[in-house]
Amino acid sequence: FEDGLNKPDRLRWRYRLRFGVEAKYFDWATVNLRLVSSDGDPVSGNTTLTDTFRKKPITIDVASVTIAPPWTDAIKVIGGKFDIPIWQPLVSSPMVYDYDLTPEGVAEQLQWRFGDKQQYRVFANAGQYSVKEFSNDSNDAYMFDQQIGLETKFGPDPKTPRLKVTAAGGYYLTSNLRNLKAGDSPNLGNALIGV
Repeated sequence: FEDGLNKPDRLRWRYRLRFGVEAKYFDWATVNLRLVSSDGDPVSGNTTLTDTFRKKPITIDVASVTIAPPWTDAIKVIGGKFDIPIWQPLVSSPMVYDYDLTPEGVAEQLQWRFGDKQQYRVFANAGQYSVKEFSNDSNDAYMFDQQIGLETKFGPDPKTPRLKVTAAGGYYLTSNLRNLKAGDSPNLGNALIGV
C-alpha cells in the first residue's frame, strides 16, 4: 500500500551538465553566464533519463554582471540572475537557500577588513529579488534580504588560517507574495500547495 510515508522504492538515472563562462570587462566589471541541464526547477539542475527519449532542455542558470571598483574589495553590486549573494556555511545543509537557487534582481555586498594582519572582516549583504512579474497587474511579488556578519581567522597567516569562524544574522521580507498561486513555481520542495 502507499501513503505519504510508505512510498515504493524508485531507481532514477540522472545527470547534471553545467557550462559557465566568466569574462572581465576592464578592471571593474565581470560578466557571468552559466547554462545548466534542467527543466526549469529553481532548486535542481538534475535531469532524469525518462520520458520516451524526448530531447532534454538546457536553461539559463546565471546571467549577471558584477560591478566592483578596481582599487578596493569593499563593495560589489550584482545585477541579473546570479548565485546567492548571502553568506551560507559551506556544509551541505543550507540554512536559508538551496545552493542551486539563482535569484533574479540586484544585490549589494560590502566588507571591511581590519586587525594588525587583516584577520577580521565585517560584512553586509543585501538582495532585492523579483519573485514574480504579473503582466496584467502592478502588484508584482518581490523579496528583500539583508545580512550582517563577522569573520575571524586564527593562525599566523590570515591567507592560510588554521581556523576560520564566521557568524552572521539576517532578515528577509516579501512584498505581494500572497499574489502567487499554486503552480507559479515548479519547485515541489517549498511549493505553494493549497495557497
